Amino acid sequence: MTRLYIKIKDNEKAIIILNLLKELPFVEIEESADEKTGKSGKGDKGSVADLFGLWENRKITLSDIRKKAWARN
Repeated sequence: MTRLYIKIKDNEKAIIILNLLKELPFVEIEESADEKTGKSGKGDKGSVADLFGLWENRKITLSDIRKKAWARN
């Protein structure tokens, strides 16, 4: 098996390349350590999917959030 490391300067073009590689049945894509831990590079914008499970196992209700948001001092 041959392993390649590719550096792409433009994030939009990197997504295009990644999607193309995913379509090839003979290519396996591994996540890097940064992707597994959720660290993003300089200037990267996170996606909404990064927030999934953020409030998991927290005892907080929608009314609690509203009370804190609308609290007036």
